[in-house]
Amino acid sequence: MKKLTPLRLRHAADKAAADLPSMMAEAERAAAHVLAGGHNLRRPGGGENFWQFRDYELHDSPQDIDWRQSAKGDRVSIRQKERQTSQSVYFWCAGGPSMTYGSRMGKHTKADEAAILILALSLLLTRSGELVSMTGGFRRPGRSEHTLSRLGEQLLEQIYSNHPLPDADTRDLPTGHTAILAGDFLSEPGKVADSLAEVRMAASSGFLVQVLDPAELDLPFAGRAIFRDPAGGARHETDNAADIRDAYRARIRAHAESIRHVCREAGWGYYLHRTDHPLADTLAELWALLSPEARKAGGFP
Repeated sequence: MKKLTPLRLRHAADKAAADLPSMMAEAERAAAHVLAGGHNLRRPGGGENFWQFRDYELHDSPQDIDWRQSAKGDRVSIRQKERQTSQSVYFWCAGGPSMTYGSRMGKHTKADEAAILILALSLLLTRSGELVSMTGGFRRPGRSEHTLSRLGEQLLEQIYSNHPLPDADTRDLPTGHTAILAGDFLSEPGKVADSLAEVRMAASSGFLVQVLDPAELDLPFAGRAIFRDPAGGARHETDNAADIRDAYRARIRAHAESIRHVCREAGWGYYLHRTDHPLADTLAELWALLSPEARKAGGFP
């Protein structure tokens, strides 16, 4: 593989930019599918808008009791309002040779799949009143079309970079934001944990989306096969790939479980996305994990 230089990186980004409209269109379709399901990212807080009634709990203030609603039954009810303070969500997407992989079993490369998911989540978040941005460079979060356009441009730069894990730009962020990281995270779990620990110094909460190709998870090959490190390192040859399938599957699943454990220890959410899984379904599942109910149950922190 040729060494990445600023000129080659710019050329790759310019070439990829031609695909941005189609990526955005696919993200729009996936977001529309979720919005059609009526899911809203509403949160409890001190706003003006009524959200829902719920049962009184010991930590609640007596001033929040809705006596009229409580008089209708035998339960004491709280009138819960929707939180109106916008949340800032910063995205990061992995780059590097391994993210360019895509088998015939998946619809896109891992990089393209991760990019579309980030674009779709950005659309959903901005339409729910939240602020979004990418890490590095253009950092001011917003919800305008200009913000989304800049986010898309910077997203392309990230997926064509050579950073499999968050770098200094990701760690140097305003405190109190939410971070959502997407990539294959095939690095050693210890390195992922170290990188996540530095991101957590600024982020108040976070989520990691591990994007893998089905061929990487299932090893569907048979016969003679040559496996190469996409970064130009290790090389392994076997006369029959089927002979190592069971051991390989156990190893890749153990790695994914290790990344899940890293997230659990950090108090972060985790989701494994296969590139042969419908994007709209994955987006709907991710969006559900962003709900306050899921966070209370231990999903999204």
